[in-house]
Amino acid sequence: MLRCRYNIIKNLFRIKKKGIKNVQIHGIDNSVESLSVSYLLFQTQNIPCTLLKDSSYLGTIPEDYDGIVLIYADAEGYMADIDKDILYNEVVSDNGISYFSQPNMKVLKDTKNHLQKDAGIYLSSLNPKLTVKLSKTFLIGEILTGDKKSFLSYLSRIENGKSQYEISKDGENS
Repeated sequence: MLRCRYNIIKNLFRIKKKGIKNVQIHGIDNSVESLSVSYLLFQTQNIPCTLLKDSSYLGTIPEDYDGIVLIYADAEGYMADIDKDILYNEVVSDNGISYFSQPNMKVLKDTKNHLQKDAGIYLSSLNPKLTVKLSKTFLIGEILTGDKKSFLSYLSRIENGKSQYEISKDGENS
């Protein structure tokens, strides 16, 4: 599971570079704005993507689907509700754990139950005193100029300093 569009694309590229043919990445988010922008971005970067309104539709995705599945859900509900047979090679949370009001061991235990043997959970979290917003200017520009270009150019622009986020200290206007 990945929330950050950049890390979804970067992981997709990393896995494809290893020669793995069918890669299915599930992106979980309960923000309509984030899912919408992600979907449009992936479409304009020529990355196969489908959007599900909740985890109950996961059974409609073919096992050999090669692309990104965006699911409208929160991590706690998603991991508690998905079929026990769904197992992940790895689970990555980009700042998702920061959204929990208190340390939530249940979601981590539920996640552990959905890992394949030797798989891991990778967590990253930003400073809780920072506010992170989508850089709408950057993302809308990517969507409008995408024209089915390679997602490698999107990765390159971010790696060369173009930010998809606006970060400010809490209480400051951005």
